[in-house]
Amino acid sequence: MADLVHKKKEDFTKGDWIRFLKIVEGLGGSASLRKSIDSGPKRPPFRDPHDFPNFTGANLNSGSAIIVAFVNINTADGHTGTGWAFGFGAGLEVTGGVLGYSSWDQLMSGPNAFVVGSVEAGVGASFFIDGTLVATYLGSGVELDVSLNGGSFTWT
Repeated sequence: MADLVHKKKEDFTKGDWIRFLKIVEGLGGSASLRKSIDSGPKRPPFRDPHDFPNFTGANLNSGSAIIVAFVNINTADGHTGTGWAFGFGAGLEVTGGVLGYSSWDQLMSGPNAFVVGSVEAGVGASFFIDGTLVATYLGSGVELDVSLNGGSFTWT
């Protein structure tokens, strides 16, 4: 489904629109979209990645498809995470980032709620399981004006 972020909405086929609506449904539908819009852009709650017991280098990439965005993180130690979130803003590529995390076992134990937003140093992302902060990403790069929330993220 990540291919939707590379298409203009004018080029969407009927099948693309169905896939798009399934993504919106998976994020909680119109009620979650309304909550995301009403909450507006905000700085993600996070702490310094180096405050976690584990950290690794990582790249965060994102692409927008109308009102949702696909996010991908690749870590220097070979892990990958992907997810969709509500959000507005251009696609971005962040390099030279650091992911601080509790443990890979915890991160991969289930879907993570996540938020991504512009911070003073670039872009920050926070990952939660059952409301508990389990990882933070901090990086710098291009197209840093971003606000994504209400998403679900999975690590492998």
